[in-house]
Order: sequence, then structure tokens, then C-alpha cells
Amino acid sequence: MQWSGLILLFPLLQAASGFSADSEPEILDLLSLSEHRGYVDLLQQALTDTPAVNEFYIVSTFKLQPKSLAAIFGLYSTRSNIKYFELSVLGRLNKASLRYLKNDGKPHVTTFHNVQLADGKRHAVLLQIKGLQHGPTTAQLYVDCMQAGAAHNLPAMFASMPQTADSVEIRTVQRRIQDGVQEMKLVLGGPISKVAALQDCMLQQSDSAGITGDTGKHLVTQMTQLNKILEEMKQLLRQQVAETTLLRHTIAECQACGNGLIDSEEDIEPPVTPTVPKPRCTTHSCFRGVQCSETQNGFRCGPCPAGFVGDGIRCTDVDECQVSPCSSGVRCVNTFPGFMCEDCPAGYTGKRVQGIGLEYATQNKQVCIDVDECSDGRNGGCVENSQCINAMGSFHCGACQTGYVGDQQRGCKQQKSCSNRLLNPCHTNAQCFMERDGIILCTCGIGWAGNGYICGKDTDIDGYPDQDLRCPDKSCRKDNCIFVPNSGQEDADGDGSGDACDDDADGDGIFNAQDNCVLVHNVNQLNIDEDNYGDACDNCRISINNDQSDTDSDGKGDACDDDMDGDGIKNFLDNCQRVPNVDQKDRDNDGVGDACDSCPDVINPNQSDIDNDLVGDSCDTNQDRAFTQKRNNGRWELTAEFCNLTGYTAFNGVDFEGTFHVNTMTDDDYAGFIFGYQDSSSFYVVMWKQTEQTYWQATPFRAVAEPGIQLKAVKSNTGPGEHLRNALWHTGDTTDQVRLLWKDPRDVGWDDKVSYRWFLQHRPQVGYIRARFYEGSDLVADSGVTIDTTMRGGRLGVFCFSQENIIWSNLKYRCNGKELLSLTVSVWKWYQEGKLSAGGI
Repeated sequence: MQWSGLILLFPLLQAASGFSADSEPEILDLLSLSEHRGYVDLLQQALTDTPAVNEFYIVSTFKLQPKSLAAIFGLYSTRSNIKYFELSVLGRLNKASLRYLKNDGKPHVTTFHNVQLADGKRHAVLLQIKGLQHGPTTAQLYVDCMQAGAAHNLPAMFASMPQTADSVEIRTVQRRIQDGVQEMKLVLGGPISKVAALQDCMLQQSDSAGITGDTGKHLVTQMTQLNKILEEMKQLLRQQVAETTLLRHTIAECQACGNGLIDSEEDIEPPVTPTVPKPRCTTHSCFRGVQCSETQNGFRCGPCPAGFVGDGIRCTDVDECQVSPCSSGVRCVNTFPGFMCEDCPAGYTGKRVQGIGLEYATQNKQVCIDVDECSDGRNGGCVENSQCINAMGSFHCGACQTGYVGDQQRGCKQQKSCSNRLLNPCHTNAQCFMERDGIILCTCGIGWAGNGYICGKDTDIDGYPDQDLRCPDKSCRKDNCIFVPNSGQEDADGDGSGDACDDDADGDGIFNAQDNCVLVHNVNQLNIDEDNYGDACDNCRISINNDQSDTDSDGKGDACDDDMDGDGIKNFLDNCQRVPNVDQKDRDNDGVGDACDSCPDVINPNQSDIDNDLVGDSCDTNQDRAFTQKRNNGRWELTAEFCNLTGYTAFNGVDFEGTFHVNTMTDDDYAGFIFGYQDSSSFYVVMWKQTEQTYWQATPFRAVAEPGIQLKAVKSNTGPGEHLRNALWHTGDTTDQVRLLWKDPRDVGWDDKVSYRWFLQHRPQVGYIRARFYEGSDLVADSGVTIDTTMRGGRLGVFCFSQENIIWSNLKYRCNGKELLSLTVSVWKWYQEGKLSAGGI
């Protein structure tokens, strides 16, 4: 029996020793906010149960902004502001602070110095607290796998902490954008080497530290259990001794053996049968959380909790990571109990999986799916119109797509070509132009309007489509006067109907013909000075000024402006009242400043200029007939029988186009345009007569105008006057005045209130001239190629002769000296060889 007792004792000692060596830490993941209440329960139970844990750890990986202050972990009262335990980072001081409540209820603070945790970098922090139940209490801080500080012989902890779960709560550092927390765990028990392995750290420690910190608490626990078992063995041995004594006595008194007869009169006391105590359920009979039930033969423990295996008395954590629940490339962390899969790697998307038990790990495996960065709506960040190539876990930007040229630095632009129909970006009703720098320009054809890539019908040929187009450009907006050209799209009252076709342009209920302010709303029609302009639009309300001239454009008309030219010199002192001249220079001392003197070197105080050529009669060598022009409320009023309006820029090779529209049905004379203008005696003119008509003054000769378009070269010996007047009216040549270069053989005049577009090409270097006329998008006249070198370039302008109410609109020119170069060279060669006449082909 003694040997059997020893045999029974040996495996118990062996079990006690083995439990201490193989004990596993219990890991609580504090990033799961929903589990905090349960973790408080476990912590309180672990600190108070027998055997209670002698040490615990705070394991965290985080990144704090420089010089910030943060509480990493703490246990706080839910009913007051009491702090039972708190670990904080003091970024400005490069310190870490451990604060807790001592047994006497007073706070104790331990500080770790020279600890740089708030520097914008990620750090792995491990705090070990040991000696909770026996031995001196110590705290050791490790940062990035290196010991950063230690505090020994600390006052006892947690004795004053309440035991009810709802009175204590766990708080951790907040997950802010600038303070990224990657890991936050509370570990109960276990050797520091295993806990440090959670952060991939290898920590060394002395044998004594290992015995005290790692296995000491388990050895004490097992010794306590061993003493209890020895006490139970003593009772069993006593029972066995009593049973053996009874057996020997029975044998000795056996009558069948014939030995030791007993007197029947003697009272024999029966042997006392020893009672063996049955094991009963105690607080620690079963594994924590396992139900204990008492049976006839003792107690019975239920099954181990989920995530553990064993007999209910001893339960071991299951390593769920062995069934590979995490996606490829994702780290699996075995917790106590359960497991956790970390986030999917960059370039993949999927859920963060965590759970308990092999069955859960097998049925709920993490799936990380490749992210198609190219389908994010931004082409993966690659430049527009380039290839975005997706790969497993990544992507890269490739070359430009087909039809585009460039790279990821310069961008990918559409490959364009006017000569290749497939690469021509222009609308079918647009012209494609290749500029000298290779840039493609698209221009809607005549009778069409838009941005060149999208074109719509343009009835009045003023550059605006009849309907809105699906493009953002101004030229894509609907024309507010579809049948009257108005390239400015002016709309004074904003009613959507342009001023050019609005009978009441200012929307004041008074028709334009009776309104004294056509473009300014004025229902009362007040007009203090009784001129042609109401007070609402009169720039001199108390001074009659029907011309509304305002030399310095200061809003105050010349008639009431004491400094008309705005040069700071009052009119009565200014020798050039309408031309700014601060210096007041006057070379000929005639009282008229040089800036406005028609003869600055010849005295002519009256400034007489009969021909109105800006050269005074006193110094003019050519006395031409005068004609004047003035602007009246947005319209040109022509006081001579014929006139031209020209710009100030002279051109060589040029393309000139524009729209004209006769907005009346009561006249039938000439309208057209001028090019190659050198002076009032030398220019080209294209003029269009509506009907045949003989000029009403037969002096100095009879002039007959035929209907149709005419191209004339004006080279007048007399200049503006009766001879040039009749020569321009006449269809044909006039000696020393006008040569007819081309006439439309159709002899068709223009129609009332119809818009026509002309397109002129002039290359004065070789004498190339060609004019085309369009009604809408239809070509109605083409002069063909005409060669004439009378004028070698000049200015551009518009022309009318005795015709009222002409609207010129959408005038454009394009310097183009090299375009048609090969054609003009050939034409010039043909002309020199006599194959082509000056009249055209």
C-alpha cells in the first residue's frame, strides 16, 4: 500500500511540474470594443481567484503625432473619476507614466524617462507587471524589443479595486487618424518570452527571473494542490490501516478455522467500516467557465469552452491557425481563446476575420480579393486616355490607348490628322486645319455653327446655331436671333430675344421706333434736354447732344464734359480738346496742338479739311471729295452716297470672311466689302447690286449698275468725287478709275432680309484672288481664281453704296501667307506663260 501511495504521488508531482512549464498566456484583444465588459470580468476573476495570476502584460503597437499626450490603457471607475490603473505617454517630456491606486486608496505614480513614443513613428510597446500575488511588485517597460525602463518594489496594486464588473471599465487610446493604433492586447499570465513573441521580439532573462516570473506562480499553485492531495492520501492510508486490522481480526476469530473460539457470552463489538469522503464541487474543481455537477460518485465537469480541449478539469487552448483560416499572405494570430486574421495586404480587399474554435476557423476562412484599381473611376490614377493594367495585388500604368499619343508625364492626347478620315476629330460639316506647330483646329463650315467638333445649322450665318448644341463653348449656345445676324448676341432686357430682332429691346413696353432709350428701360420716357435721347441713357441730360459723343469714355458726354479728352487740362485751356496731350506741344504756334493739328508744320487755325482725309487744306496736295461717317446707337449712318469702313491693320496674305444682311425691303443698291485698301483711291472692292439701275446723276458720265456680284480694282486718279462715284456705280471698266475683274454670270441680286456669307482668299504677293458667297451652307457664287497685282496688300473693311440698314456680322480674318502656296505659284507661272488672263479662270 505504501508503494501504491508513492506511485500515486509521483504522477501528481509530475503533473504539477508539467503544468507550470507548459502554461499558456491568456490573450485579450482590446481593439474589440464589444468585448470590453467581458474582459473586465476575466481580469477581476484572474486577480482574485485561487490561484490568481501573478503577472499581466499590456501589448500595444501604435503611432502618435509628435509631442502628443495620450492614455494608452486604463482601468477607471464607471461611477466617478477614480483611476485604478493608467499607462500614459507624455510626448513633450519624452516620458511614459504608470499611475495606479494603492491599497490605502492613494495614487502612486511611476515614471519612465527618456522614452520617445510620440515622434510620428510606429512603436511596439510591452509593459510587464508582476508580483501581484507574491514577491515584490515590479514594472518593466519594453519599447521596440528593447528594455526602456524598470521599477522595483512598488506598492501593491488592485486591492482597492471593486469586485463588481459594472463598476470598472477598460479604456484604450482613441483610434484617431493621426494616432494610428495597430495592436492593443491585455495578456494574463504566461512567460514574457511568449508574450514578446506576439510582437516578434526575442527577450533574454536570467534563470532567477525565469523561475520567479515564469514558473514561480505555477509552482506555488501546484504545491498548494499537492498538499491537499497529500492530506487526502493520509485519510486513505488510515482507512486502509483500519480495514487491514478488521481483516486480521476476522481471520483470527474465524470459527471454521477452529482457532480462537470466542465465548458466546462475551460481547463482541462489530468492526467499524471506514467512510471514504466523496469529492464535491468547489470553486476550482473545473476549468474556469466549465459547469460542475455533483454525482453519486463525486463531481463531474462539463465540456471545455469553445476554443479549448480537455476533460473539463484541465482545458488547453486550441490553435485554430493550424487549419489556415487566413488568406494567403495574411498573418494568423492565435489568441486565448480563438484566433484573429490581420487585415488583407495592400492591393486586396476583404474582412478582418476572428473567431473561436476549429469548426469556426474551418467554415469562416478569410477571403482577400484583388482590388481592381483600374476600375475606380479615375483610371487607377493613370493619366486620362492611357492604359491601366491591373495585376494581383497591384497595378501599373501603361502606354496611351490606341488613337492617342504621349506618355504618363505629358499626358495622352488624341491623335489627330486632317488627312486621315479616321483620325479627323472635326464634325462632318466642319473644316480641319493643321497649324504650323501641328495643332489641329476645327471650324464649322459656312451655314453651320459650333465649336468645330460639334456643329449645328446656322440660318443667319452669324456664328451661333439655331438650336443649343451639346458642347460647353459659347459658340454652341442657341442663337437669340435665328434670322437676323448678331454675332454679339446682345440682349438688353435679357428676355432671350436678341436686340437685333426684338421690337422692344429694353422690355419697357415701348417699341424701339418710339423709344427714346432703345436699350435702357425707361417707361416714363423723361427727356429734360429734349434731344433724341431720354434721361435714362443720355450722357448729358441737360445738354443737347444727339451724337452722344464721349471722347474719353468717362460716361459724361463731350457736350457737358469740361475735360473732353480726360488729359487733366480743361477744355478752355486745352489746345487739343478731343485728343489727350498733356505736353500741349504746338510747333507752328497756330493755337492747335500737334496731337490734333491737321497741318502741324503749317499755320491753319481753322483746321479746314474739305476732303476729310485728316490732312488740312493748307498742306493737302490732293483735294478729294469729302464723305463722313458716324455711329448712331449701334448702327453706322453714312452721309456720303458711297463709303467704306476700314480697319487700321494692313495685310499681305489673308483669308477674310463675314456675313452681311440687308434688313429692309425698301432699297436695292450696293453692299459688299473691301480688301487690299491702301487709301481712298486704291483698293479692291466686292460689291453686290440687287437690281439693274442707272445712276440718277449723269454727270460726268452715264453709269449703269447691273444686278449681281462684281469684283473691281479701284485705282483712281481723282480720288473720291464724281468720277469715282459714277465709276463704282457702273458695271464695267472706267479709264483711270476702276477695272472690272470679275462679274457673276448669273446676274442675280441679293434677297431682302437674307444672310449671306463671303469667304475671300487674297495672296497679294502673286496676285491670287478668289471670293465665294454662301446662302446658309449652299454656295451661290464663286469668282474662281483671279490674278491681279494692282494692290500688293492692304487693309480690310466693309462697303456700301446708297444702301441703308445693312448688318455686317461675325467678321473674321486669318493671316495666311503660305496657304495655297503651291497653287499660287502655279497660277503665277500660267499667267506669265500667257495661259491665264487677268480676268480670272
